[in-house]
Amino acid sequence: MTLPDINKTTFVAFTDISGFKMLSSNQKKAERALGKFYNEGFNILKEYDCVKGLFVSDCGILIVDGNDNNDLEGLKHLLMVLKRLNSSMLLYFPSFSFVYNF
Repeated sequence: MTLPDINKTTFVAFTDISGFKMLSSNQKKAERALGKFYNEGFNILKEYDCVKGLFVSDCGILIVDGNDNNDLEGLKHLLMVLKRLNSSMLLYFPSFSFVYNF
């Protein structure tokens, strides 16, 4: 999956599995964590048209790609994606940050 070209002010979030390097010392647990991270991420994104994402290794980059007139709604959707993804990954210590005016 690729991220769309965006030439406007938008919200961008970065999420990852905190401590993945330490987690990767147990190959089976690391594989389960990555599988869950990718599956949950892509399944959740299917429900939110205005949020696009790219998952690489133990990281995800999420971008609001929606209507210029509805930044607040896009932010709400982005935060909901992060909340759902992090809730589904609680056993694997997810973390996230986001920026505006990318």
